[in-house]
Amino acid sequence: MEVYNQKDNFMISNKYLQLNMVFLVVICLWSCEPSKKISSLIYNATNKDTTQLLLQLDFQKNFDKDTVSLSIENNVVYSKIILSSVDIVDFTLFRIYVIKEESGNTLAIYNGKRNDNGMDFYGKSKISSIKKNVRLSCKINDCESIKYLDISSGKFVGISKFKKDSIVIIQREKSFQYD
Repeated sequence: MEVYNQKDNFMISNKYLQLNMVFLVVICLWSCEPSKKISSLIYNATNKDTTQLLLQLDFQKNFDKDTVSLSIENNVVYSKIILSSVDIVDFTLFRIYVIKEESGNTLAIYNGKRNDNGMDFYGKSKISSIKKNVRLSCKINDCESIKYLDISSGKFVGISKFKKDSIVIIQREKSFQYD
């Protein structure tokens, strides 16, 4: 009778482990899903149909563990992300894509690598429809700079930190290349 109970207990333990494994797999798949959706949106906007891409914002030079927040057309895209530039390439490894979805919604999608803990991060934010002139508000270490972008001057925008936490913007018609 003891042997039967040990097998029975083993069978219960085995089922318990199986349920835990299924639970862990479901959690892993669920947690990866937003990344896949965002990656798909970025790929479609930048590779398949570039007319979907309205703006691409790259955070570039002179950031050094700075706390940065960004709003486009008074819509908060992200808040209080810590950024540092990689000196060799003059890029923070942080990029924002503003795209027009097929449904007509305008999204700001961001992805990059956090400088405070090295983790990848990503997100998206629905924003107001953007026109020819776009209001960009960038807050660096609690000092806010407001700039207006004329989209006809190019959809690729480089943002660099300047003296006293202000920003300098470079706008181009071709994507920035980093070596």
